[in-house]
Amino acid sequence: MTLLRSLGPWKAGIYLAGGLVPRYLVGHPPNAEGPPPHVGTTDVDLVLSMEILAEVEAYETLEKNLKNLGFVRGTNDEGQRQNFSWLRSVGDGRSVVVDLLCDPAAAGERRVASIPRERQLSALSVKGARLVYQDFVEVPVTAELLDEGGIATERVKVAGIAPFITLKALAYEDRKQPKDAYDLVYCLTHYGRGPEEVAELFARRMSEWPEESVLAEAVEALRRRFATDEQTVGEKKDGAYSYASFIHDPGRKDQDALRRRNAAAVVEQFLESVESLKQPG
Repeated sequence: MTLLRSLGPWKAGIYLAGGLVPRYLVGHPPNAEGPPPHVGTTDVDLVLSMEILAEVEAYETLEKNLKNLGFVRGTNDEGQRQNFSWLRSVGDGRSVVVDLLCDPAAAGERRVASIPRERQLSALSVKGARLVYQDFVEVPVTAELLDEGGIATERVKVAGIAPFITLKALAYEDRKQPKDAYDLVYCLTHYGRGPEEVAELFARRMSEWPEESVLAEAVEALRRRFATDEQTVGEKKDGAYSYASFIHDPGRKDQDALRRRNAAAVVEQFLESVESLKQPG
């Protein structure tokens, strides 16, 4: 929120993806029955539309805006600067990390893409990122700004459920992070009517965007990591184990098996619904 409130015209080409998305897609009204609150994250993934940013006219560069807000460049394990990753301390020993992402089309053969009119700012190429600015929802968010900046409201462009499931499935396939498995199962379980509604929206996008092979890749990744096949039952696969390990309660180890079964079941329900809804050709 602090970032968006301060970016002026730049925010027209910025979309929220990653681990904060479930909080806004699913929602959790205060003092109301509903799904359990999403755990959130201090890692903020922002997808940039290079076409929109190329048309932005602003007094200050995007990099200057980040620096003015107290962000500094991140580094990799070798200590090398990463121009697509920025972080700042928010107190209590915590830091927020903002990663700037883009579609591979903007990067060509490179791992990162230069951002228009920026000297030392880039965006990391992520397969399927362009889906986010083809399918997003605008969500009004009210929050207290950092640095005692008061309370503000902004309309945040949030990745739609089909792009989110796609990006998360591909991310889990690539890096096997338990948080990715948790985000997937959380959204499939609690978005709308659950896995059937997510499947309806996902299958619709597959029909509307036949050229977007990443959607089918995401389906196959989910099948490999969560669904029963001839060799392995779904609850024994690494996706189900990752989900259970993320929400593991040391005092209730007996619940891990149930969590694994539930994770596999909800993903399998989604996959079966997508398969039944896919249109020939």
